[in-house]
Amino acid sequence: MDLHDQPLPHHTSRQLNVPHGMFTSTGGVSTGPFASLNLSLHVGDHEDNVRRNRAAAAAALGLSRLVSVHQVHGDRVLLVDAADAGEEQSGYDAMISRLPGTG
Repeated sequence: MDLHDQPLPHHTSRQLNVPHGMFTSTGGVSTGPFASLNLSLHVGDHEDNVRRNRAAAAAALGLSRLVSVHQVHGDRVLLVDAADAGEEQSGYDAMISRLPGTG
């Protein structure tokens, strides 16, 4: 694992040849119990803060589009297309995409 301090603290693995990152909770705009890099829309944080945090995470990974899933611990895989970019999809546990710059 490699630790990248800027622009947001996150870890990456040299073994994966795809954009990816495991972020810490620092570097975002959320406050209170969600401080600071909250990426979830399902915990009561302000949606604008979450969207700003997600945009910062995408930028840190060099992505033009970020897609997330609200995991359900099942076996469904989302095939990401352009319409999914920037939105959170429910009912999936994994996602794949052929769109360049999408993560």
